[in-house]
Amino acid sequence: MTRALPRISSLTTETFFDQYHDKIPFVYAGIADWPAMGKWTPAFFRDAYGAFPIRVRRYRQDSELSFIQQVTVQWKRVSLRDYVELLSGVDDGTFEGPALEWGIKEDYALLGEQPELVSDLRFDDVLPGYAAEYANYLWIGGAGAVTGLHADLVHINLLAHLHGTKVIELYDPGQTERMYQKPDAPIQRGLYSAVNAYAPDYERHPLFREADPMIGELHPGDLLYIPSGWWHIVRSIDVTISVNGVSLV
Repeated sequence: MTRALPRISSLTTETFFDQYHDKIPFVYAGIADWPAMGKWTPAFFRDAYGAFPIRVRRYRQDSELSFIQQVTVQWKRVSLRDYVELLSGVDDGTFEGPALEWGIKEDYALLGEQPELVSDLRFDDVLPGYAAEYANYLWIGGAGAVTGLHADLVHINLLAHLHGTKVIELYDPGQTERMYQKPDAPIQRGLYSAVNAYAPDYERHPLFREADPMIGELHPGDLLYIPSGWWHIVRSIDVTISVNGVSLV
């Protein structure tokens, strides 16, 4: 049984902590006025920060490998310009495999070294009066790119979606047995599944057949809240740009 990811049009700090925090995910369509909206495009990053050295990680979508194995097997240090060119179909031989297999995943270097970019974000305004200190992580991926099935163990995890369209599937913590958690987790405040949720092998992971996802789309101007411990997998429909605002306390 598939459930729709709730969408809300208004949000207060009181409502967030009373109704949603550590309970249920939602999409809040309320960040359209952020300076990053409409500004943060692949062309913007190519032209303004093209020389910046960025780490891109490969995810081959191999059903024999878990998410944590996928994203730790291969990575490259390239210029941001070279990566954006790859997304547009231009590869000078720097990369192996198609653009959908390469992504900027959970990168903190660019935002950490370019504070003017952080000023384009407004995570502090999402929960007025709540004194949180957010760590920011950049995600850029091509059409078809996947972030594999995992769960984050953090206090508050907000994902601001700025460019393109993503589809996300979420599974509540009560379904952890069905996720076939890797025994070496937690790693980096996360749990990692052995299941390729888009092409599950039911002989190896029969309980995943019973998994009950909550599914929704993310469009520019959407803010997604993911409660701690909720498993999720994300696919980019086209070239996408998103930023996490993560508060650990």
